[in-house]
Amino acid sequence: MRSKHFLGLCFVGSFAAMALVGTGCGGGTTSTSTTGAGGGAEGGGSSVTTGSNTTTGSNTTTGSMTTTSTTTGSNTTSSGAGGSTGNHDFASATPIDINPMANTAGALIDADTTTDYFKITGTKGERITAVVNAQGLVTTAGHDPNDATVIDTVVTIFDASKKQIAQDDDAWPRPSTDSQAFTVLPADGDYYVTVTNFCTAFSSVAGACTNAGNVTTFDYELFVADVDKLNAPEINEGAEPNDDTAKAVKVAYKVPTMGTAGNYGITILDGSFQTATDTDAYSLAIPADTKFDANQRAHAEFWVQPITANNGTGAATNAKLWVVDADDITKHIAEVDQVNYSDGDNQASGPIAMSVPVVAGHSYYLFVKHGIEASVPLQDYYFIKHFIGSYYYGQLEKSPDVNNTVLTAETLTTPAMVTAGNYFVDGNISTPVDVDYYTMDVATGAVSATLFCDAQRSGSGLRNAKFSLLKTDGSALGTGNVLAELPNKDVFIGGMTPVTLPAGTTKVVLKVEAGSQDPLVTGTYYHCSIGVAAPVP
Repeated sequence: MRSKHFLGLCFVGSFAAMALVGTGCGGGTTSTSTTGAGGGAEGGGSSVTTGSNTTTGSNTTTGSMTTTSTTTGSNTTSSGAGGSTGNHDFASATPIDINPMANTAGALIDADTTTDYFKITGTKGERITAVVNAQGLVTTAGHDPNDATVIDTVVTIFDASKKQIAQDDDAWPRPSTDSQAFTVLPADGDYYVTVTNFCTAFSSVAGACTNAGNVTTFDYELFVADVDKLNAPEINEGAEPNDDTAKAVKVAYKVPTMGTAGNYGITILDGSFQTATDTDAYSLAIPADTKFDANQRAHAEFWVQPITANNGTGAATNAKLWVVDADDITKHIAEVDQVNYSDGDNQASGPIAMSVPVVAGHSYYLFVKHGIEASVPLQDYYFIKHFIGSYYYGQLEKSPDVNNTVLTAETLTTPAMVTAGNYFVDGNISTPVDVDYYTMDVATGAVSATLFCDAQRSGSGLRNAKFSLLKTDGSALGTGNVLAELPNKDVFIGGMTPVTLPAGTTKVVLKVEAGSQDPLVTGTYYHCSIGVAAPVP
């Protein structure tokens, strides 16, 4: 799964679970450590986590000052979960409300065998989310949101017949190992929600559990809510037809409770496809006061929630998404097809994180189209988390670009409050023959290098983009350090196979080039995260 390095700005109370009662800026737990892909019991994932070091991972990275908690304040109720005689099967499930006045507190007995069961009552077509906070409950300063001593929760939703209809291991986007599942209820009646540790939920997966014996903190909080009751505003597709710009649903951006002007929070976009050819359109008027870091550019982020009942929403169709500029709606500036993506535990191909450079004060349109699958009534739906501003670190390539040779390589710097030796670049292959070079200092004591880059995978029109780690003379840094991006596979160097740095290495160079430009997608952007940091003792 991809890891994310969040920019240290003030966002809505949580990315894992947006509470019913907004905590606002400063609410919950703030972390200065990093989130590693997969994390905790998953045993790693697709990025490298080195204690308090930042990580390099897919799309961008995770990191400093990330708000990870989103509870409904201090209001909690005891569920009776936990203990030797608790709610550990369907028959003994604890009844809880949808849209509760308080979160339900629980504690797992162990990290490898026990599941806590809860029962809710819902209606056909009801859009709900089930959220579990565990890492988010830890208030220790500098808490690592992937702390392996805290349960790595999985939340699962079952229908009245005990058939699994939705599940989530780590919320998407992923600030921690806490969980948030979305789904649409297929009928009136009772449903079940379970909370368990990763090792229990995926016990049938060989080698999945690596840390059950390390878990010492088993506490969690659960709430189940209608999506339109969350602090993060919901924009539902509304009445059909809404398939073109004239009928597009307007996205109204909202500053979270106690937030500051220009810092807009997460918005949830969702809808249902009426036919196998249905398309939904959304109007995105980026507010002129949108805040973004001075050394970066504003992006519109679209995190499409994975489908299927196993670690997904339970939807039966993939979605195809594209973004157009309001000044020229005939050209796609970004495009992704969910058929090329998987769920959050796939180390080679995570969920969609379409990241599109935008201009504050300008207007765009997002289109969401039914995938190639046949229509499945009641399961043709989607959920997308959306954000505008500077969400990830990414030093903007200088303009005009002159970094076309090793000798003129642009110097990258580590952002403030990020561990030395971690770098992030947001650039463009401006012409078919453009090649970009960047140089970085290697942190004292570093012995290896990691790299994640994406272009097409985040919606760009660049195809077969190639990314290389080099020595300062332009020669290869090591074997296996040149990768071309594929539509269905992340570009990643790291994990168990980082590039070994030769003794005495003080600088490394990143080279970026593109194979071609998609004639139908005009975006030329890419993003890279590079790690040459010293390991934690």
